[in-house]
Amino acid sequence: MQPPNMVVTMSSEGQLVIPQSVWEQQGFQPGTEFTVVAGRGGQLLLAPRRKRSRFVASMARLQGLDVPELDHPLDLNDLPRL
Repeated sequence: MQPPNMVVTMSSEGQLVIPQSVWEQQGFQPGTEFTVVAGRGGQLLLAPRRKRSRFVASMARLQGLDVPELDHPLDLNDLPRL
């Protein structure tokens, strides 16, 4: 079961807080690293780095970004500039 959409507010330091119910359900722990992909229209895609880079690349393609298949962990340098 997926949690409902939730509204979060960015702090003055640029931080977003993932709601506790979400990180508990997903098994995120303090120190979990995330890859952030900037999509069109201000959308952000967020994926824990433990997930395969193929997932992140697929999500970026859904946003209309041209991302090649990768055989290494996704790095922000792999994404086209918007």
